[in-house]
Amino acid sequence: MKNFSKLLPIGGFVIAVALASITSAFKDAPKSWNGQSTLTFEYMPPDPNNPSYAPDDVSELSNWQVTSDATECDNNDHRACKIYVPDAAPYVDASDNLQSAINLTLGGTATDAFVESTALGDSNDGVVSNKQ
Repeated sequence: MKNFSKLLPIGGFVIAVALASITSAFKDAPKSWNGQSTLTFEYMPPDPNNPSYAPDDVSELSNWQVTSDATECDNNDHRACKIYVPDAAPYVDASDNLQSAINLTLGGTATDAFVESTALGDSNDGVVSNKQ
């Protein structure tokens, strides 16, 4: 029993470190942009049964839909995933549709495009989240 009581603080420390690392891995997108609420848009391929990440499809603003899931993607610049946009003109209209002022800049290949940046910034600014 005496040895167990010596291990208890170490076990507590290990659990605390594990919980801290787990919670920091799942961070949400910014809740506001200069005081404005933020909408999360997720790329939805035009044909879910045959998903396309071609640049023409990724750049089509109607393929970006508002989602309540603001959790970031894995942030590997391989395929488009989410962008975070202020809920205001000129980036979003009254029906929560993306507008051309968002100015998506794409990277990638002819079959796998991702968003490099928007008019608001890039992944370093917390406004773009791509996936593997």
